[in-house]
Amino acid sequence: IMDFRHDVVYIREQFPLFPLSLSRKIALTLGVEHPKVIGTKTPTPFVMTTDLLVTFRTPESFRYVAFCVKPEGELCKPSILKKIEIERVWWESIGVTFKIFIGNQQAKNQSHNILWATDIHRHGLNEHLNPFISEAAQLVPEGKISKRGLCDTFVMQFQLDAIDAINLLRLLIGRKIIEVDLSQNQLDKSSTITVTKNINFRRELANVSGY
Repeated sequence: IMDFRHDVVYIREQFPLFPLSLSRKIALTLGVEHPKVIGTKTPTPFVMTTDLLVTFRTPESFRYVAFCVKPEGELCKPSILKKIEIERVWWESIGVTFKIFIGNQQAKNQSHNILWATDIHRHGLNEHLNPFISEAAQLVPEGKISKRGLCDTFVMQFQLDAIDAINLLRLLIGRKIIEVDLSQNQLDKSSTITVTKNINFRRELANVSGY
């Protein structure tokens, strides 16, 4: 989901909380035990990590947000909560926003739909469809539309088979040429999609209208 956002510049996974002395000092201040290496004769503190450090582009410059990603059920465990609290204080001590992401059904839908839309682009299976992208975008109206009806239009307009037609639609979504409601449940199985933004279509309407 973060990788698909327009304002995300860089994503670092498992970002280490250096120096170790700082996180140990925070644990001591909070009165909690610092995480240690398990299974060794003399357990020693280890360098903690935060799941994601995301760089966002802003109108002025950039901002950073650290994310701890946890299933909701994990948040009832005292040991997990103590570790998260160390992370929170560590990041806030250097002026970085810290958030906990537990996910929900909307996030699951978004993730599923992004994977579906970006799959052929990520695997380089779109080369033969690239020549049709610009013209195809102009054929996609904004609002709730029939997937089958749109793909039938692609078939007739570009002499494509049904599979290439749906892949062309996936490509338009995956490359952010059109924006759709990604919170909708399983776009791959739905009969409709809701197009929320299509600059190419608006531009084409403006040309036809003479504006």
